[in-house]
Amino acid sequence: MNIKYLIPYCIGVLLLLSLLLITGCEQKPLDTDNAVVSAYIYEYAVPTDSVFVDSVWEYTKWDFYNPVESVQVFVEPDIASAIPYRGPDIIGYTDSTGLFSIPVYLGHTQCGSSYEYVYYADVRVLCVYKGGKYYDYGGGITLARGKEFRLWPIALMWFAGE
Repeated sequence: MNIKYLIPYCIGVLLLLSLLLITGCEQKPLDTDNAVVSAYIYEYAVPTDSVFVDSVWEYTKWDFYNPVESVQVFVEPDIASAIPYRGPDIIGYTDSTGLFSIPVYLGHTQCGSSYEYVYYADVRVLCVYKGGKYYDYGGGITLARGKEFRLWPIALMWFAGE
């Protein structure tokens, strides 16, 4: 092959690859069709109020301390559900405030020659920190297209023994 043809060919291949990287299949976080799963993760919590019910003290209010950064959070299908999320597992991390906010594209189904969005789907959320499972919300999280599902604050001390 002649060198004068090889240079434009290489440039064309590089442009095509960079275009594929830019317009790839990755979902866009600001897409209004995405559902969002979010929560704050803290190191520990202290009960600040309680009530006495059926001979047992039940804590009704908690204060949370020390947000935890870099907790790995997985959003995956709830396979026991009647309407499971059908997309890939999605991984996110908490930021310096302990917040994770993971956009989830629920998908679409083909209806003849057009597509119809999936409006509801159930997911499972799993949190991993320093190689150990700390939190597993095993199901019951129903996401809605374009809506945020905010889990309650999570204290890692509650799940350290799992």
